[in-house]
Amino acid sequence: MCRLIARVAGAILATEPTDNVRTLRVLKVGEKPAEPIPQAIVTAKERQVEELRLKAKELGFFIVPSTGAMELLVDKIATSMRTREGKHIYQSAAIILKNFPQELAIDLFSQAEEVQGTKVGTTTWRMPDMTTVTNVFGYIFKARRDGTCVGATRAIKKPSELFVRVLATIMPTVEVSFVKSRGGVITLYVNFMYMLIDHSGTLHAPKDANRNEIALSQAMVTELRQRALRDVEELGRRGVPLSGGWWRQLGEINKAQVAEAHEQNAQGQPPPQKGKKRKAKEVFEVEAIVEEEKGWVLVRWAGYQPSWEAWRTTGAVGSPVETWEKISPMLQNTEAMIAWRAS
Repeated sequence: MCRLIARVAGAILATEPTDNVRTLRVLKVGEKPAEPIPQAIVTAKERQVEELRLKAKELGFFIVPSTGAMELLVDKIATSMRTREGKHIYQSAAIILKNFPQELAIDLFSQAEEVQGTKVGTTTWRMPDMTTVTNVFGYIFKARRDGTCVGATRAIKKPSELFVRVLATIMPTVEVSFVKSRGGVITLYVNFMYMLIDHSGTLHAPKDANRNEIALSQAMVTELRQRALRDVEELGRRGVPLSGGWWRQLGEINKAQVAEAHEQNAQGQPPPQKGKKRKAKEVFEVEAIVEEEKGWVLVRWAGYQPSWEAWRTTGAVGSPVETWEKISPMLQNTEAMIAWRAS
């Protein structure tokens, strides 16, 4: 129905519906009736969630969304897998999460072996082999948003590094316990060890209480190497920046050369020594483009200077120097690049 407005004694009377009952209020002359404030639309699902939350609170529980719990779990696991520093020299992790959803825990660890004979309120799972570890953690790692975790492996790269040189891979045996106390407090415990392997193929096993590396059978070493290699291959497909050493282990020589050249170029020239004049900027002439690979080209430089050997990525000492360079507008306008594109 339309709003009723009437002018009475220099004022305006307006009626507004309130719960289907019209009320009368006085407006000053010239004042416009206020527009009704739009109310937020609450969906049926949101009402159900709020009702569950209030009911759980009355019973002394808290509702945790499964996605949030998964993200918290995977972040705790991933951040525990680090290079050797401080307490992480032992390459072991003990993760404790309060109020973890019981149904989610059962779903996540259903592929592991459930330990029989545990006390009331406690459920314990073990992962005695690499297949189980990969199946369970491979599913958990899908919740890691940055894509650096796959299978049983996390790629480790410090902010100051350009490329991933070290992988951390979870080892058998893993033990997980879900404990529900009499007071209703729910706690998830995750305990595991992990090995480190660098891009040169060197494997670093966890250390014991005396800081000695634990002994691993040859079969376990082989299995861990194979697992890490499969995982790093998937990391490469995802676009994770791998070092040249990892690309070489995967047989990707061109990608290895690109990564190594990029790293060498990023190192730059040493700063001029204090008190010495800066040399005039050197001019480098491109002789030819030898190869092209995903936004990079292998440049053969005209002439030769012994100091250029520090930048060499192919060939022998004394031969023409070739380096991988990112394609730039300046490089595209060279005669060498024009000739390369025309060939």
